[in-house]
Amino acid sequence: MTIRSGAIAIVFLIAALSGSVNAQEIREIEPGLYAASPQELKILSGTSKKLVIRSVSFLTGSLRISAQPVSQFKVRFMKKARAASRPRATDIIDLVSVALERTAGKAQLSFRAPNPSPWNEDSESGIIDAEIIVPYGCQLDIFAPLFDMHGEGPFEQVLIPESFGRLEFSKV
Repeated sequence: MTIRSGAIAIVFLIAALSGSVNAQEIREIEPGLYAASPQELKILSGTSKKLVIRSVSFLTGSLRISAQPVSQFKVRFMKKARAASRPRATDIIDLVSVALERTAGKAQLSFRAPNPSPWNEDSESGIIDAEIIVPYGCQLDIFAPLFDMHGEGPFEQVLIPESFGRLEFSKV
């Protein structure tokens, strides 16, 4: 192999790998509803036992939160989109982001998308379904008004100032 053909092979390998890192597998799970592959985020809780969850007001979905004897915050989620076609669903899913980070004295889980919503809210939607594991005795502060929420503690406190979804919490 010459140096030139080796360099060309490396360029193709880098291009192939960089494309696969950014690509999401989108599949249709029912007519008009598409989902990306599940993803997971986690951070150590340290001394913090407070989780703040914030979502832009037009994302929907479900949050299942359970307190367990752990020392970390763990989020397993799936981004979904209701759309007329796979390409449109892919566009919507790509615009939705999920971030878990630690800030002063708390962990923050953020669900973001461009505001105002770039999709037609009458016929399309961005959806996040998440399973969240928190340490026992965690405080929850949640602003995700269009999400259904289910939580099983023990939680020290659960604060939900506004919700249009179903709420079910135990052991608070």
